[in-house]
Amino acid sequence: MQHEYYKEYYELERKHWWFVAREKILTGFISNLIKKGQFNNKDLKILNIGCGPGRSSEYLSAFGKVTSIEYDKFCCDFASKKTGLEILHGSITELPFSNNTFDLVCAFDVIEHVEDDSKAVSEMRRVAGKSGILLVTVPAF
Repeated sequence: MQHEYYKEYYELERKHWWFVAREKILTGFISNLIKKGQFNNKDLKILNIGCGPGRSSEYLSAFGKVTSIEYDKFCCDFASKKTGLEILHGSITELPFSNNTFDLVCAFDVIEHVEDDSKAVSEMRRVAGKSGILLVTVPAF
């Protein structure tokens, strides 16, 4: 992706109605999972894959400790500098984590960019705990 786009995307994630509405939907969904007792603890271990400019990692942090990973090195550096978050450089098809590490594994509008999407989902499942949940979104069409 072009570097200038990340700068624009950083602003869009925080102000554009689509991202604001999606944030409300996702945080509401996670809140409902917690209320229903879907997780064993209230301070979740969350993996946010393909975090882009970082807004999703920011709002996910309300639910626990977020580990953020991004494939594009420039975006990692840009987002870390803008948000103060630690963002790891890595791939969804080779996640650098042990089995059963996370309660919640998120990939928002990521999987459609991955050639081997089956391997990506397999990796997400591997790092999720036995009662872990995968939360994946894809754009329409």
